[in-house]
Amino acid sequence: VKEYETERPDWFENPLVRQAFLMCTDRQAILDDFLYGQSQLINAYVPNNHPLFPKDAVIWPYDVDSANTLLDEAGFLDFDEDGLRNDPRLGGQFQVELLVALGNSTGLQIANAFKEDLAFCGVEVLIKSVDVDIYYTNGPDSPLFGRRFDLAEFPWLISIEPNCSLYLSSETPGPENNWNRTYNNQTGFSSSSFDEACQAALDALPGTDEYEGFHREALRIWTEQLPIIPLFLRLKLAATSPEVSGFVLDPTQNSSLWNIAKIDINEGNRGGR
Repeated sequence: VKEYETERPDWFENPLVRQAFLMCTDRQAILDDFLYGQSQLINAYVPNNHPLFPKDAVIWPYDVDSANTLLDEAGFLDFDEDGLRNDPRLGGQFQVELLVALGNSTGLQIANAFKEDLAFCGVEVLIKSVDVDIYYTNGPDSPLFGRRFDLAEFPWLISIEPNCSLYLSSETPGPENNWNRTYNNQTGFSSSSFDEACQAALDALPGTDEYEGFHREALRIWTEQLPIIPLFLRLKLAATSPEVSGFVLDPTQNSSLWNIAKIDINEGNRGGR
């Protein structure tokens, strides 16, 4: 967003910075602490066990030393030796703001863990909670869809078909589409090679070599360029009484009652009073 760029530089246009931020984040510790290790880390917009996840995808490890090396290469050095890196263009501290939706207690805890991790890379993270009704609004003043943020934390979409369209440059919210939230590339990620591979995959017929090859190519480019820090899959939880049979949770279905025709009550399993 040009108006926002006048207020601060676009630090994350440099993929080295994006890669460094991910390697400085102990994502496994976040998963273990807040989801008790019951989910799995993801490294793209599909899980690692997805049949189209490419074998040559870039898997960035938790590696604070390498993260600091990348930030050095990007020019963010600690010029005044106070333990915090400086912006090479502005000269001030490399200080970024992370937006979190108000009321999301888990999201706030994750944000605080992220803040602590980035301190080991000499980056100060300021956390700002935003009312959820404001956070997800349309329009140029929307924090998320108006792209008025340094960093923003939010849950996002996973589908069986790799949803590469979420990162097409044509899907970036902007004045031409009134920053509408049906345009889902809030990152503003723009890569001609990714656009070409993704669009070719979307145009191909499922099951063809072209469909699979272009989706894998788009995923490979995405994992290398890393427009976001992917964290983990959200847990899907449900509880039933002992007498219920046929109830099966399926992560690919939106409703927990996706197979309602097969769900039954076994009277013999009812507990006595």
